[in-house]
Amino acid sequence: MTIEEAIKAMENKQPVYYMGDCYDVIYCKQSTTGDVAIVQRRSLNNRFGPVPIEPMFLSLEANHV
Repeated sequence: MTIEEAIKAMENKQPVYYMGDCYDVIYCKQSTTGDVAIVQRRSLNNRFGPVPIEPMFLSLEANHV
């Protein structure tokens, strides 16, 4: 997905998927060195806290590889 799609998902509180896990986008940053979306696991056992992931690795569908 693009950074614009990640921003739209964040605004709409739409879940995104990374490696089969469901996340909420909580912050998006566009920069010259690469776009970053800060995401938070949607599960209760979120041991890692918010993590930055490049939007190109995110998907709106769980089965995206």
